[in-house]
Amino acid sequence: MRARKIVQHGLLALGVPLVMASVLAGPGLTAASAATCSSWAGLAPPSPGSVNHLNGVVAISSCRVYAVGQYWDGSAYQTLAARWNGTSWKQQASPNPAGSTQDNVLNSVAAASSGNAWAVGYYGFNSQTLIEHWNGTAWTQAASPSPGSANQLYSVAAGSASNAWTVGAYYNGTNWQTLAEHWNGSTWKQAATPSPGTAHDNFLSGVTVVSASNVWAVGYYDNGTVRRSLVEHWNGSTWKVVASPNPGGASASVTLVGVAAVSASNIWAVGSGTGQTLIEHWNGSTWQRVASPTPNGLGDLQGVAAPSAGSVWAVGASYNGLATQTLVEHWNGTSWQAVPSPDPAGDASDSRLPGVAAISANSVWAVGFAGSQSVAVHCC
Repeated sequence: MRARKIVQHGLLALGVPLVMASVLAGPGLTAASAATCSSWAGLAPPSPGSVNHLNGVVAISSCRVYAVGQYWDGSAYQTLAARWNGTSWKQQASPNPAGSTQDNVLNSVAAASSGNAWAVGYYGFNSQTLIEHWNGTAWTQAASPSPGSANQLYSVAAGSASNAWTVGAYYNGTNWQTLAEHWNGSTWKQAATPSPGTAHDNFLSGVTVVSASNVWAVGYYDNGTVRRSLVEHWNGSTWKVVASPNPGGASASVTLVGVAAVSASNIWAVGSGTGQTLIEHWNGSTWQRVASPTPNGLGDLQGVAAPSAGSVWAVGASYNGLATQTLVEHWNGTSWQAVPSPDPAGDASDSRLPGVAAISANSVWAVGFAGSQSVAVHCC
């Protein structure tokens, strides 16, 4: 049986009625500060295949940025890794353990330093976890647990050289279960995680590391009728589910995809709910929904970067009636606002930005695709 991919690309809520829900702004949020990024420049990353997607990006400095994804070589998807050297994007060689006849995909990238980065995804017909490591010179595959008959990793975060986490899902023969794996400086090991949709599917699609004893992961679970938001917390010894909002009531599907932390009491999660963008905030005690725009009335968010309390960035796509278009939103300390972003493929072709990284409030990178070409845009 071929592994079913998590639905992260394409609008998650197409066809779902737009049910408006009450919106709560989290208490204790910072005073307003203006967005310093006002325009985005497109910088052509490698597109070696007939179809090319970038899914994740990490920015270490203005001259050192890494992005990962996949490209279609005519037979299967191959891993795609690229580096920005301060002037241009260059493709990097990256392992394809499934070879040229089966899919190899990288979904996310994180770095503890310029010579210590991780990229995660999956490979093979019945997918196995794929973790690759950058040592400053080359990308090499690292051994990683694959506990199910199918296994996929969607997000990685690096707190230090000896503390990194990746999350995803594995198929146990009946349904998908949440999956978390930890790097302790020498090996990747699976950590037990809750799967509240006991008879249905469960996915973790985003992770952020605050400290060795404070890690957050987000995703969704299926209750047999609709998707419900899923937030889990690592306290240094166990993963536990933390209550999170599900706007739209019991009949509305809700999905969380990305998460980023400013501090232990200031964490943002993004996704979609009731057919619209969804942003939730942790204030140190509870998760609450915060109002976010949905241009054209239908959209979702996949990536979030939080360089400071007064400047947070979220990316994804909105639907203009013909195709998905890139979507960038900014938190200025008081409210979320949509920011103009380029659509190189035009209004009638699909474009999406699933990955975002911010060096500072005025240096932000976003990656994705426009039509069949990979896309990277920079605001400074």
